Amino acid sequence: MDFDVRTVQSHASMLGFDAISTYALPGGTIDGTPFVELFNSAQRWWQSASDIGAKIVPIAPTGWDPRPRAENPVPWVD
Repeated sequence: MDFDVRTVQSHASMLGFDAISTYALPGGTIDGTPFVELFNSAQRWWQSASDIGAKIVPIAPTGWDPRPRAENPVPWVD
C-alpha cells in the first residue's frame, strides 16, 4: 500500500489495473483528528489523481481510530 498517487498509478499500470484507490489515508492520531482534516486529505488525494489523469475508486474516510494499535503495538507502525 502506498499513499502517493503517482506510485499507486505506476503499480496499477504494471499490474494492468484500470483504476486506483487506497485503503486509508495517513494522519490519524490517538488524540483524534477533526473530520474536516480527513475530508481535506481525501480532497487532496482526489485532486492528485485528477492531476495525473488517473481513474479512481473514490476514497471517503470517515475516521480512523488507532487506539487499539496504541494499546497493542504492531511492528509495522512507529
